[in-house]
Amino acid sequence: MTTESTPTLDLARKLIAEQFPEYASLPIVDVEKQGHDTRTYRLGDDMLIRYANSGKLRFKSSKRARAVAAISETFKC
Repeated sequence: MTTESTPTLDLARKLIAEQFPEYASLPIVDVEKQGHDTRTYRLGDDMLIRYANSGKLRFKSSKRARAVAAISETFKC
């Protein structure tokens, strides 16, 4: 089942067009070797787009970001 958050080539094109219209004319293609946790696409010749494959990974990513922010507060000078 494909949802709005499932990483697809069409979703990549849509998000680039909405969020980075200056790159909308660049080709977007699948990267040959994909990871288990992420989906990767090549944007033009020099950039990559990477999506988390599952909501569980997205949760881990946000949890990790909060932990890093909390830890960085400890080390502020």
